[in-house]
Amino acid sequence: MKNPQRRYRDLLGPVARERKSRLQMTVERYHRATAEAKVERLRWLQRVFPRGSALFVGLEPYLVFEEAKMTFLDGHFVGTLLLAFSFIEHVFAGILRARGFDSQARGGMKTIIKCLRANSLADAFLLDRAERLRRSRNPFVHLKPFDSTASESTLMNRSFSMGQDPFAAVEADARDALTLMYQVARGKGTAK
Repeated sequence: MKNPQRRYRDLLGPVARERKSRLQMTVERYHRATAEAKVERLRWLQRVFPRGSALFVGLEPYLVFEEAKMTFLDGHFVGTLLLAFSFIEHVFAGILRARGFDSQARGGMKTIIKCLRANSLADAFLLDRAERLRRSRNPFVHLKPFDSTASESTLMNRSFSMGQDPFAAVEADARDALTLMYQVARGKGTAK
């Protein structure tokens, strides 16, 4: 098949090149500009999520799991944090439901973590990480005043206190959330 972008001659003379829309050119420039960063993130993802690993969860958690990885690959770190944490919440709530803690499973993540910890249903290290990520996630899902100094977990306050670029802090949170998501998915640290 001939390339529609290439000029070629036929019996009637040259054929005009098909023009790309401005939007298509913008998207292509964006993809070229972000390709190297995506390759690096893909390398990191392949180290964290080994090939051939199976995931046995419901359809919604599975889709959230896959979407979290793709969102990270595209460089949307707040979205990655929210999706990965959503998956973790699905799994943790499922653990509680399976053990008869239905009302706690319907509570927020703070309640879920507290119940898992109190009943030794998950590794304390994983629950500590989940709690830290919960605090990092909260300012994105619960409205806080712009100039809020009441919450140490707002991105501005965390970045300022750690002397870190806010975008680097969100990327680090996204990586931590993906790593924890995979550990939770594989059942590592969860009491049997």
